[in-house]
Amino acid sequence: MSLDEQPDFTGNPRHLLVLQQALKEGNILIWNKFNNSNGPRFIANLKGVRLCGQNLKEVDLKRANLRNADFSNCDLRFARLDGACLEKAILNKADLSFASLKRTHLEGASITNAKFVRSNLEQAYLKDSLLAGSDLSQAILTGAVLKAENLAGTTTRGTKMPGKIKVRPHEDSPDLPPWLRAKKEEENRRSRRLVKEKMEQKEREARRLGRLGLKRTGQWKS
Repeated sequence: MSLDEQPDFTGNPRHLLVLQQALKEGNILIWNKFNNSNGPRFIANLKGVRLCGQNLKEVDLKRANLRNADFSNCDLRFARLDGACLEKAILNKADLSFASLKRTHLEGASITNAKFVRSNLEQAYLKDSLLAGSDLSQAILTGAVLKAENLAGTTTRGTKMPGKIKVRPHEDSPDLPPWLRAKKEEENRRSRRLVKEKMEQKEREARRLGRLGLKRTGQWKS
């Protein structure tokens, strides 16, 4: 789908035109100047915009209404998204490294396999968001609203967590400590051994009953 095709857009048409111009000319400063020239209380309305795969590096979208927006595969490095509303937005495979998302509303957003390396998500609202496969290495999450399950399957090396939240790495994760990996492997071996022993026990019991001419139900064979 091209940049001009916006079937789900319900925001401000003028705001969309300015952003489209900036992207077509490869000059994000066109948008940033427009955004800043409208004063500190300006709120861009780009609800439902589709920007899949676009280069939005260093874009200024502070406080913007980006509900239901699609930023899949976008380059959003160094973007300024502080206070923006990205409720139910799609950010799958987007690169938000070094971006600022302080107080950003990301409730119900799909953010799988994205990059947040060294990003600032301080006080961000991430309730019900999907972050599986995302890289949050050295990101700042202090004061963020989320649960440990929101971070399941993510990379959190050096990440500053909110409060006392702890994330248990997946057993295949490179972040898993050696002692815990060894423990998991031992648990798996024990589980396989128990299954094998149970199967062997059943086979021995079946052979014993067979010699006695009995079925396993305890009935005589006819």
